[in-house]
Amino acid sequence: MRWVPGGGSPGGEGAGVGNCRDVVVGWFAGGLWGSMAGMGSRKPSAKAKQVAAFKSQLVDLSDPFAREETRRKRMSGEKEAALRKKACESKNRYSSRSEALIVIEECAEHGTIGLHAYRCPYCDGWHLTSKPPRD
Repeated sequence: MRWVPGGGSPGGEGAGVGNCRDVVVGWFAGGLWGSMAGMGSRKPSAKAKQVAAFKSQLVDLSDPFAREETRRKRMSGEKEAALRKKACESKNRYSSRSEALIVIEECAEHGTIGLHAYRCPYCDGWHLTSKPPRD
């Protein structure tokens, strides 16, 4: 029995089985080594690029408490700005209590009753409210 390239034995035994060389070449060319392409290169420059890309994605964990404190201060400032806008900047400001009381009397003449004046902690002016006074 002799070996025939590409076809098994000449007598038909093992028909359809490729020769050993074809199997080995296929294994290196597209089989095992072809599937290992995603594993990365073993070259030092390629490895350095991979390490640099990985490190660029890392988050700075040198001091997480300082970052949290910075975030809290920023959020506190944003909250304070929102409160100031709601409690003061969106309302009419009166320079004195007597001016605010005059406006309350004018509103009562037009049908709006139950208004009270209060001193604003943000602008030190006076605003009107329909809530009962806090004396």
